[in-house]
Amino acid sequence: LMIRRPPRSTLFPYTTLFRSLNDEVYGVIELISFNEIEQYKIDFVEQLGTSIASTISTVKVNEKTASLLEQSQKQGEELSSQEEEMRQNLEELQATQEEASRREAEMSGILKALNENLLVMELDMEGRIITVNDSFCQLIGMLQEQLIGKRQLDLPFLSEADIRKYSDLLVYYKDGISKREVSKFIINDEEIWLSETFTPILDLNGKPYKVLNMAINITKNKATELELENVVKKAKLKTEAFIIKDKELENLLLKHKKAEEEMQKLSILQQEKLAALQDNFDKQLRKTKEKLEKENQAEIKKLKDELDKLKK
Repeated sequence: LMIRRPPRSTLFPYTTLFRSLNDEVYGVIELISFNEIEQYKIDFVEQLGTSIASTISTVKVNEKTASLLEQSQKQGEELSSQEEEMRQNLEELQATQEEASRREAEMSGILKALNENLLVMELDMEGRIITVNDSFCQLIGMLQEQLIGKRQLDLPFLSEADIRKYSDLLVYYKDGISKREVSKFIINDEEIWLSETFTPILDLNGKPYKVLNMAINITKNKATELELENVVKKAKLKTEAFIIKDKELENLLLKHKKAEEEMQKLSILQQEKLAALQDNFDKQLRKTKEKLEKENQAEIKKLKDELDKLKK
C-alpha cells in the first residue's frame, strides 16, 4: 500500500529508543507523520517501547538464567565429581601415608634390630666408610670417628689376601652385584670369623650409589663346626677301624666255617669207617657165635652119647 503525500507537505519525524527499566537500550522506533504527533501518542509509544524492552530484557534474562543454571548444574556435577575424585584421592593419599608410616616404622624397627644384632657398615662406591654401628666398633676396638672416611682396605687387621679380596669386590659393587663372603681375621690377637654380605643400594635411576655391608660374628659357630669336623674325622677313623676289624672277623668266620666243613667231612668219613668196622665186627661176632653154637651142640651131643653109653 503506497500513500501519496501532497506536494510541499511538512513531515514530522519522531524517534524513540526501547529502554528497559534498568535503562538498557534494546531497539529504536522511528515514526514519521504528515501531521504533528501529539504528546499522548508519543507517551504511548514510549511506554510501548519500555514494555517491549522490558519483555525482551526479561526473555534474555530468563535465557541467560537458564543458561547459567544449566552451566551451574554442570559445574555442580563437575564439582561433585571432582569432589568425589578428590575425596577418593585423599583417601588413597591417607592410606598411602598410613602405609608409608607403617613401612617407615617397620623399617625403623628392622634397622634397629639389625643394628642391635648385626655388624653394619655403609660404604661409598670407592670403598670408603660412610657409617658404622657400635657393634662393629666394639668388635674391632675402634671409634666411629676413627673409621668414618677411612677406606675399608685400610683397616689395620686386614691381611694382604683380605685387601685383594675387598679390592676385587669394588668391581661387583659398581655393577650392582651382591656378594657373600666368609672371612677369618686376627683382631687383637684373637681369631674372629665373620659371615659378610655386601649389597649395593640403588638410586631412583637404578644406579648403585652406596654399599650396605652386614656381618655376623660366627666365631663360636665356626669353632663348633671345626670341633664337629674333628669329631667326624675321629668317627670316620673309628669306623674305618671297625670296618677293618669287621673284615678280619669276617675272614676268621670264613676260616672257621671252612674248618667246620672240613671237620664235618672228616666226621662223616670217620662215621662211615666206624660203621664199616661195626658191621665187620657184627659179622665176625655172628660167625663166632654160630661157630661156638655149633661146637657147643657137638660137645653136647658128644656128652649125650657118652652119657648114654654110661647108662648102658
